[in-house]
Amino acid sequence: MSDRDVEILERGPYDTGEIVGGGLLGTVVGFGTGHYAQERWRDGGWIFTAGESVSLSAVFVAMAACPSGGDDDGLQQLSDSADCVVPVTVAAGVAFLGFRVAELIDVWVHPQRHNRRFRELEAERARQAIRWSPYVVPREAGGASFGLALRF
Repeated sequence: MSDRDVEILERGPYDTGEIVGGGLLGTVVGFGTGHYAQERWRDGGWIFTAGESVSLSAVFVAMAACPSGGDDDGLQQLSDSADCVVPVTVAAGVAFLGFRVAELIDVWVHPQRHNRRFRELEAERARQAIRWSPYVVPREAGGASFGLALRF
C-alpha cells in the first residue's frame, strides 16, 4: 500500500457538507477557501491563495506604477498609461482566471476521486481481511479431518 493510500484511509471519506460547502466557497470566494473548508489547504489550497492574490495584486500594482493623465499633455499620458497597463492587466487577468478555473476543478473533483479511492481501498482491505482456506488435521485415532476455515 502506498503512502498516499495510507493518507486516504487515515483521512476517511469527505462528507456531503465538506464537498458542497467547500465547492461553493471555492467557486464563489476562491483564494483557497474551499480547500480550507475541505481541510486540505496545506496540501494545495495555499497555491490558489498565493496565486490568485499575486495575480490580482499585479493588476493594481501596474495601474499604480503606470503614468496617468491630468495636465495639458493628458491625451499622450493616457495613451502611455494604456500601453503600460493593458499588457500587465491582461497577463495578470489570464493568470488569475487560470488559477480560478484550476481551483474550481480541484475543489469539486478531488473529493469525488478521494472518496472513490477510499471505497476501493476499503473493499480491498475487506477482501483481504476475510478469507476461506482449506485445512487438514490428523486425528489421534487415525485418519484426518478436512474442512474450511474462515480467517478474519
